[in-house]
Amino acid sequence: MSEEISLDSIERRVAALERSICSSAELDPENKSIDTLMNIHNRLQSAVTGREKITTLFSKLDDLQKYLDPNFREHMSLTETAKLNLVLLEEDRIRGAVDSLQTVKDMIQYLDSEHIKAVPSLSPKLYEVSQAQIKLQEDASELTAETRELIANYDNLIMSLSKQFILWDSMLTEIEKGKIKKKKISS
Repeated sequence: MSEEISLDSIERRVAALERSICSSAELDPENKSIDTLMNIHNRLQSAVTGREKITTLFSKLDDLQKYLDPNFREHMSLTETAKLNLVLLEEDRIRGAVDSLQTVKDMIQYLDSEHIKAVPSLSPKLYEVSQAQIKLQEDASELTAETRELIANYDNLIMSLSKQFILWDSMLTEIEKGKIKKKKISS
C-alpha cells in the first residue's frame, strides 16, 4: 500500500511539474514528459551505437565523476607506512622550520622593541630620503651619459690626430727620401 501511495504521489508531482513547465496548449495527455525523455534517450543511443570514441568517452564519464568527487581523496588516502616515509623524508626541512620558529620566539623581545614601534613615525623621513636617493640616481645617470659622450668625442679627436700624424709622417718620409736621393746625385 505504501508503494502505491508513493507511486501516486510521484505521478502527481510529475503531472504538476509537466503543467508548470508546459503551457496548457502544449500539454497533451498522450504526450507525457517521460515518453519524450525516453524518445530522446533512444535517439541518443542510436546515434552513439557504432561509434567507438563516443562510447569510450561515455564509459570514462563515471571515472571522471569519481575523480571530481570531493570525497575521492579520503578513499585514496595513504597507508601509515607511506605517511611515515613522507614525514621522514621531510625531517630536515621540518627541523629547520622548528629551529627558525624557536629563533623567532627567542627574538620576539627585539621585534617588539621601541625602535621598531617607532618606524611609522619615521616613514615621512624615510620617504624624503628615498626621494633624495632617487634624484641622486637620476643625476648620476645623466652625468654618466655626459661622461660617455665626452669620452667618445675624445676618442674621435685622438683618432683624427693619429691619422693626421701618420699622414704627416709619411709625407716627411717621402720628402726626406727625395732629399737623400738629391744629395747622392749631387755628390
